[in-house]
This record gives sequence, C-alpha cells and structure tokens, in this order.
Amino acid sequence: MSKRGYLKVITGPMFSGKSKELISNWMNLQEKFNNKKIVSFHSKVDTRTKMITSRGGEKINSISIKKSIEILDYITPLIKYVLIDEFQFFDKNLKEVIEELNSKNINVLVAGLDLDFKKKPFLIYELLSAQATQIIKMTAVCAKCNKVALYSLRLHDNNYARMSEKIIEVDSNKKKVSYIPVCLKHHFVKLG
Repeated sequence: MSKRGYLKVITGPMFSGKSKELISNWMNLQEKFNNKKIVSFHSKVDTRTKMITSRGGEKINSISIKKSIEILDYITPLIKYVLIDEFQFFDKNLKEVIEELNSKNINVLVAGLDLDFKKKPFLIYELLSAQATQIIKMTAVCAKCNKVALYSLRLHDNNYARMSEKIIEVDSNKKKVSYIPVCLKHHFVKLG
C-alpha cells in the first residue's frame, strides 16, 4: 500500500491563535525544506489581507483562491505540504480536495473556526474533523471576564448580531462588523 499524507486541523474561536499556529508550522517546515515543498492558500472571501496573517503580525505568502478545487492547479510533484487558512470560508469540496492530496502523500494543515457566531459547527469543520489525523483545539480569553473562551461573538456597531443574519460576514458596507472571543456565559445572539 502506498503512503498517505496526513490532515492536521487547527481550530477554535476568533483570537485563539489559529493562524499563528499555522504560521509556526510553516516556519518549521520552511527550515526543513527551504520553502520548495510547501504551498499555502487562503480564500478570496476573506478580503482583509492578501497573506496568511496572525493577530501578532506574523505573515506568510499565500495564494488567494475562490474555489477549493483550484488548489489542485498549484500542486506539482515537488509539493509535500499544503497549508490552508480560514477553512470555514471554503466550499464543502475542500474535503475531497484534501483526500486527493492525502492520496498523493501530501500532508495538509488547515486552520479555521469550528463554530459560527450562533455556536453551530461549520459544515466544512465537521467534514474535515471526521477525516483528520490530528485536531488541535485552540482557546482564547473571554473579552468580558477573562475566562476561557470557546465561542466567537459577532457585533454590528457594538450591537449583538441576530439569529437571522447570514453565517459568513467578514465586512459590511452598512455596519461595522467585529468579533470577540467569549465564554458560554457571555455568548449572546438576538432572536429574529
């Protein structure tokens, strides 16, 4: 039987260090392979940056793609590692793309949110975690009480989000969208 690559999932709420952990993995791999066997991706949905960027300011170059199937266009026989940031922005085909990469003995490391602002798991997280070799669950500090935060609270102009809002919202022309990490006690979403 031929060798298979692995899938490492780095997940948790906003401000938990997911991208920083992904960048740290990239730095370790770069030292080993001199960047020749590694390719990194992020979704065009995330318009905040053109690179994989941590809150601490660490950055690595990445390719911006719209659909997960586009990842395969960048895979050469030299590639041994694929890194993907903000997996929650990708379509469900990401699961099959990663399976294809793993079947070619390519290791995949992904980082992203496990839960949306309503505390519901993202479908892509469920699909990826079911096939993951390793899952790293990051935590943050609650912005309200400084306890362990497992959830992301969405705010519009400092007002709580509503249950009826769309799940993915990075920025809005009408209102300032922001997220803060919170514990269960401080998580709240308005009805309607």
